[in-house]
Amino acid sequence: MTQRGFLFLFAVAIVASLVGGKLIEPYTAPGLERTVWFGVILAAVLYPAGLFAERRGWVRGKVDLGRLGKRREPA
Repeated sequence: MTQRGFLFLFAVAIVASLVGGKLIEPYTAPGLERTVWFGVILAAVLYPAGLFAERRGWVRGKVDLGRLGKRREPA
């Protein structure tokens, strides 16, 4: 992830959190219901933003789960 990609996704996440929180607060009950809807709104905004950042080359979309937990070879 480049610095531009990080800053872009960070800004999108902050704005989506603020707008989403203000949007769902009057329509949902406090607690789990509000938390779930908040997560749904964030996912609906951040997923397309992540795809956009990937198309621009700011983020790479490759994850190698086969190497998780393995020690790296010393240099």
